[in-house]
Amino acid sequence: MLRRWSWLLLVPAATAVMLPLRAHLDLGTVLLVHLMTVVLVAVLGTVTAAGVAAVIAVSLVNWFFTEPYHSLRIANPATVVDLTAFMVVALTTALVVRRSRALAARAEHERTEREQVVEIDRSRATLLAALGHDLRAPISTIKATASGVLAKDVVWSADDMSDAWHLVDEEADRLADLLSNLLAQARLEAGAPIAQPVAVEVADLMRSKRLPRVPRQYRLPTDLPMVVADPGLMEQAVHNVLVNAQRHGGVNTDVLITAERDGERVLIHLDDNGRGIADDQLDTLFEPYRTAGDRSRGGTGLGLAIVRGFVEAMGGTVSAARSPRGGLRITIALRVAA
Repeated sequence: MLRRWSWLLLVPAATAVMLPLRAHLDLGTVLLVHLMTVVLVAVLGTVTAAGVAAVIAVSLVNWFFTEPYHSLRIANPATVVDLTAFMVVALTTALVVRRSRALAARAEHERTEREQVVEIDRSRATLLAALGHDLRAPISTIKATASGVLAKDVVWSADDMSDAWHLVDEEADRLADLLSNLLAQARLEAGAPIAQPVAVEVADLMRSKRLPRVPRQYRLPTDLPMVVADPGLMEQAVHNVLVNAQRHGGVNTDVLITAERDGERVLIHLDDNGRGIADDQLDTLFEPYRTAGDRSRGGTGLGLAIVRGFVEAMGGTVSAARSPRGGLRITIALRVAA
């Protein structure tokens, strides 16, 4: 703001430049030059500054360029008309500039809104396409397996029956994860308070029995302080990280979970040994409806977006980087409990 007001200096600068030439300039030229400075102040500064510039310009012209010089008195009545006309034109110009700025700002706002609508439509189309795939696949598998088990003309061995029910169980888990993520995203987009943080041990958060059956290792120091977290939200966040690692890392992926204290925070690192992702995808990894790599691996792109939403709701932060193990590192930072 101070920089915009500094453009007022253009008015006395114009006066100083023309003053040595006063004997060779008529009043019309002097007023025209000062009008140009007022317009510049309006364009480069603020409308209020332009109004002040107009008043200063009239005062300087009256003082230095109208007889009697160095006095605010005006000897020639016609000069009063000239100065009044100058003031009206200068203020009108400032108002026109203000109107133009308002129209430009409105146009920019409307353009941004249109772009947001397009992005929302694109996101919805992406979500619907993902839902169509991710809902159809497990439902079809469950239906086909159940129909096979119930068929009277097929004899199932005990091992085949066990495999069939394991497959149904896995596909049911996929459906549950999908619905859980959709509900979680709806809660986040609604902006309703969702976190109830309490003091909790990091080991308890990371070793929950309700986490998915993804191979993982733990290296958690025994002297870690308690952190502020919502156990339910944290469980869902870690669940999504593990599922994401398994989905995109491959069948042999496992996750190493470590933690360290960093000042008033505890950093929890979840490192997988999977394929990893390109560096240019790290910045958008936590955006909704984004998927890294091959879409055929499934996923709506909500998993890591929900991780960020839940962690931030607890007062923490989450970030992604290349893992020393070759895959992806997700780091969740939580505040140390008082």
